[in-house]
Amino acid sequence: MNSSATQSVAARTGIGSELHRLIADLYPICRSITGEGLRETLRAVGKLVPLTLREVPTGTQVFDWTVPKEWNIRDAYVMNSRGERVIDFQSSNLHVVNYSVPVRQKIQLAELKAHLFSVPDRPDWIPYRTSYYKESWGFCVSQRQLDLLSDHEYEVVIDSTLQPGHLTYGECFLPGDLPDEIIISTHCCHPSMCNDNLSGIAISTFLAKHLSARPRRYSYRFLFIPGTIGAITWLALNEEKISRIRHGLVLTGLILLPGNQSGRGTPFAQSSRHISGVSHFSRQSWLRPSRETRGIIRRLPSDPESAREKWNFLEFELQM
Repeated sequence: MNSSATQSVAARTGIGSELHRLIADLYPICRSITGEGLRETLRAVGKLVPLTLREVPTGTQVFDWTVPKEWNIRDAYVMNSRGERVIDFQSSNLHVVNYSVPVRQKIQLAELKAHLFSVPDRPDWIPYRTSYYKESWGFCVSQRQLDLLSDHEYEVVIDSTLQPGHLTYGECFLPGDLPDEIIISTHCCHPSMCNDNLSGIAISTFLAKHLSARPRRYSYRFLFIPGTIGAITWLALNEEKISRIRHGLVLTGLILLPGNQSGRGTPFAQSSRHISGVSHFSRQSWLRPSRETRGIIRRLPSDPESAREKWNFLEFELQM
């Protein structure tokens, strides 16, 4: 293996380690569509790329939606008669239905079960459930945990707040030679879930870092936003920018597939892993993004210079 190939493998291995480190750092944070967990995540991204945080007050009208109250949580548990936490937010933040209102009461098991959610055919899985726009509370548990509940009464505590505050999102703008923009969006509101969507956050962060060090023909705008309401909010507050958008990517549910999916036949095809699960949109259809199962963008710009830039950007390989 020649020296340039060796350096290429070393560089890509380093990128893979950095991606893994970022995901590991962000994994424990309890994120939601608002709140300190979301801000903490964005601040971590901002240490790696030039990220501007935007705060949009509760009650702001964004098209026919309204920015919701801000949610924060400190602790939550279900305790049995022996003082044991049989369901514990501290062991997994997935245990609490995201956006649960505060609760502190003793409750009969039969009534408690109406607030418990599991996946019976996957007895070891803890589901992820939210209640963003309906005030309620609940816990998500594995079916095995649910089957072990036998006490007549339990103490239920959800130490959370739901009150006027802000919706926060992050924006990284990299100007190019042209005012025309390529927009890359990723949702960053889910708690401890790697494929959905810490992988998207990590890839978007390092794509921004990669492009920030390169000459750019297009301008690039990276959005780190809460799902649905974040995209709606950005669109409502930035309508004047829409006409400049030429292409875009929505990075969500990214996974790493073994083998070379591009068919380019690189020297490291057997060990390289390519990103899968990328959505893309053009200026004409970007409000209706189509899903590319292989993560390869098939609609490239017509001019060779920008096509090469975009191809190199999308074929950002990981050696892990």
